[in-house]
Amino acid sequence: MMRRIILILVSVTLMIGGCSSTPKSYVPAARDQQKIEVANPELSLPSWFLNPPATAHHVIGISYCDMNPDSAETSAKNQAAVILSRNRSSYNVKKDILISDRSDYIEQDSKAQFEVNVSSSPNARKLFDALRCVEDFDLDCYHICLFSDLSTDVDTTIVTFEPHTEPEWIDRLAVEEMDGYVSSVATYRDQDLIRAYEEALIDARLQLARYKLKKVEALKEYEVTDDYSKTHQATAIETVVQLDGLTLNRLHVQRNYNNNLFSYTVHVEMGMEQ
Repeated sequence: MMRRIILILVSVTLMIGGCSSTPKSYVPAARDQQKIEVANPELSLPSWFLNPPATAHHVIGISYCDMNPDSAETSAKNQAAVILSRNRSSYNVKKDILISDRSDYIEQDSKAQFEVNVSSSPNARKLFDALRCVEDFDLDCYHICLFSDLSTDVDTTIVTFEPHTEPEWIDRLAVEEMDGYVSSVATYRDQDLIRAYEEALIDARLQLARYKLKKVEALKEYEVTDDYSKTHQATAIETVVQLDGLTLNRLHVQRNYNNNLFSYTVHVEMGMEQ
C-alpha cells in the first residue's frame, strides 16, 4: 500500500514538473522576399543606334526575334535594303484631285489626296546582297542590326535612360536648313516597333520632299455638261519630287506601358544636302 502511494506521488510530481517547464518559443521561418519586377524597366541602347553613322553606306534594320538567329537577321536585312535604297534615291509622289459640281440645285466641292514615297530604282536586291551586319542587339522581342556595305568601326558604348525619356532635339522645328543642309524630324507611335520605325522614316522623307521646290508634272482639267445643265469639273494635280542622298542622323525610342501593353514611340532625324 505504501509502495503504491509513493509511485502515485512520483507520477504526479513528474506531471507537474513537465507542465510547468517553459515551452520553446516558436519562430516562424523567414519568408523569401518576392522580387518586385518593374513593368517598364530602363532602356539600354548602344550609341550606334541613337546616333547612327550618317553615311549612305549604313542603315538600321529591325525584325522580330526568332529561334533561328539567321532568320531574324535576314528579315532585318530585307527591311534595311529597302530603307537604304529609298534613302539613296526616291520619288515623293503627291496627287490632289479637286472635284466641283455645279447645277441649279447643287453646289458641291470635294477633294481627294494621297502621297507616297517610293524608291527610284529597283536596286534593293543588290543592296541586300552587299549588306553585312556590323553590330546587333535585342530589345524586348525585336532584333536590331546595323548593316553596312563597307567594313567600319562604330561606337558600341551603352546609353541607359528611362523608357519615357524624350530626346532634346525633338523640340526643334520639323524642318530646318543650315549652310545648305536640310534636316527634318518625325515621330510615330505604334504597338509594333517595326511599324513605328518605318512610318517615322516615311514621315521624315515626306517633310523633306514638301520642303523642296515642287515640280508639277501633270495638270489636267476636263469639263462635262450633261442634259440637265449640270457642270462637273475635275482637276488633277500631280507633284513629283526626287530625293537623293538622305541619311539617318539620329534615332530615339520611347517605350510606353499602359494597361499591361507596350507601345513604342520612335523619333528620327534625317537630312540631305540642298
